Amino acid sequence: MAHYAVLDDNNMVTDVITGRDEDDLDALPDGFASWEEYYSNVLGARCLRTSYNTQMGQHLEGKEPFRLNYSSIGGYYDEELDGFIPAKPEGLDSWVLNPEEGQWYPPFPPPDDGLAYNWDEVLQHWERRPGSPDVPYPDDGKIYKWNKNIGQWVPDSQAN
Repeated sequence: MAHYAVLDDNNMVTDVITGRDEDDLDALPDGFASWEEYYSNVLGARCLRTSYNTQMGQHLEGKEPFRLNYSSIGGYYDEELDGFIPAKPEGLDSWVLNPEEGQWYPPFPPPDDGLAYNWDEVLQHWERRPGSPDVPYPDDGKIYKWNKNIGQWVPDSQAN
């Protein structure tokens, strides 16, 4: 089983279908070189294979990533990158595309102080996330939760 993105004339993804595995060439009808070509012919729109296991330029199972991201309706196919790009988040016009991941990001990263921030598109800067603690999250690889009663991060098993 494989997935295929159906594209309009502007390379916008209008649908994602499930179809034959790209290696199942014995079942391919005569006259077609690939399943992409077959589905394009049947649907009357360009169809390109997309990998359900590829996100942000990485394959979830450690295999070779394929076309940057699994396609999504409203996203588009970038010919130059040979990858699927999700739609830019609405109202975030300043965000820029990272071509290695095929993802949208704010124009500059948040402060690197371990505290929680939100991007403010109007003011074009990072603001502390309301209600977030003023204590950086521990970076020892363990999972913690904020305990507001004592005002500190505690191991997840002890969180209230």
